[in-house]
Amino acid sequence: MNKHLTLMIALTLLLSITIISLFLIGTLQCSLAQNSGTNESGLIGSDATWKQTGSPYNLTGNISINTGATLTVEAGVTVNLNSYHITVNGAFVAKGTNTNKIQINGASGTGPSMPPPAPNPYPFTYGINFTELSVGYNVQSGSGSIIENAIINATTMALESSPKINNDTINGYITSNGTALISNNIVAGEIDLTGPSTVLNNHISGSVLVQTDVIGGNIEDSSNTQGTAVISNNVITGDSINGIGISFLTAFTNNIIISGNTISNCGNSGIAAEGIGVIENNLITNNHDGIDIEGQNTVTNNTIENNYIGIQQVSNFLSSIAYNNIQNNSYNFYLYQSVSGNVNATYNYWGTTNQTAISNSIYDNKNNSNLGTVNYVPFLAASNPQALPNPNAPTIPELPALLILPLFLSTLFVAVKLRKRKITNLNR
Repeated sequence: MNKHLTLMIALTLLLSITIISLFLIGTLQCSLAQNSGTNESGLIGSDATWKQTGSPYNLTGNISINTGATLTVEAGVTVNLNSYHITVNGAFVAKGTNTNKIQINGASGTGPSMPPPAPNPYPFTYGINFTELSVGYNVQSGSGSIIENAIINATTMALESSPKINNDTINGYITSNGTALISNNIVAGEIDLTGPSTVLNNHISGSVLVQTDVIGGNIEDSSNTQGTAVISNNVITGDSINGIGISFLTAFTNNIIISGNTISNCGNSGIAAEGIGVIENNLITNNHDGIDIEGQNTVTNNTIENNYIGIQQVSNFLSSIAYNNIQNNSYNFYLYQSVSGNVNATYNYWGTTNQTAISNSIYDNKNNSNLGTVNYVPFLAASNPQALPNPNAPTIPELPALLILPLFLSTLFVAVKLRKRKITNLNR
């Protein structure tokens, strides 16, 4: 009996070990399968969804979304572009959430040719191209191509139609010759506009909590006459050495509006106004040049301060320059060597009402007889309070986070005490 019992125990142990081993192998295989993700390449000819359960999605070749087809990427999905790209002729819908973001990873490389004026080669892979055939975003229906609540690393986007790029963190390069909406993003790279796109509400405050969007680099515009390009309500921090906050080359129409921005720390110019447009209600500070004027522009209600040169007139084109605060720059106004005509810069505030001090802050004919004269009289006797981004917006002071809980507890304590006093009075 003892031998049989021993044999049964041994067989039971062997069976248990086998079952446990098979379970562990299955779990390991399942884990490996989950970690390896899903490989994708080729044509997407009908509606498809990349689900979180199949993540990460690894491109092993180029992807093309056919006309009439929609590729939907679920929240939480990771897409590894590797050295490939996605061409959108239909619709591309990638909507994460604030707590479950989509991640799109590119890779270093040159990628295929980009639509002009994008440089080629460019230090990031050509990642996602929304062609002219792609379905734009429809605000009313909430449908169409959109990338929202995504983290996009080391890649580029070419926007030839009207997708919505919203509330994303983007490390790369964006070129848009369509009517795209680029809003509420964190962008470390360059935005290059060649069409009437809108760049709206992009913001950074140094190391403080980012509320909307960062543009750490350049916005360069070569807008055509299809419509009006709008660059509005952004906080733009250029490169400390070679950065240009915004430059634009336009046809002879007012087809660019630059308004309500804070532009700082650009090694060249905050705004290089090489065409025709409206520049209003911006704060332009701590750049080498605040604004370089080379075209016929309307420059009004801006504060241009603490730059080396506030405004530099580069050409003889006549611009409207009025109601700005041009102050505390090494040179408030500077005529470039080719400017022989006179410049009208009346009705601006120059940081002082002392005419000698104002004159000394202007480089013109009195410094070089080959130059024209900057006429600044009459001038504003006080700073223009409207010459700032959103001058009429109410100011709500922010409380430090550590004070919120004590304030809440104090309020609750007072409320409880008042409630007890009321109950005591009623019982008397």
